[in-house]
Amino acid sequence: MNLSDSKVPDAQAGFEGGMGALLAGLAGINMIAGPGMLDFESTQSFEKLIIDNEIAGMVKRFTQGITD
Repeated sequence: MNLSDSKVPDAQAGFEGGMGALLAGLAGINMIAGPGMLDFESTQSFEKLIIDNEIAGMVKRFTQGITD
């Protein structure tokens, strides 16, 4: 779900990956595949992997909701 059509780890890659991960999290999916992937599984990027790690943490926190 963290896939992107971008060929470099840029804003497009972060936005596409983030929206895919957020939609998956809201749908109840508890395992997100594809972190670090660019160009729809054609390329692996360490930079994108770091971005996706941050996104996964944000999605996890978002789906936990607000507690007192």
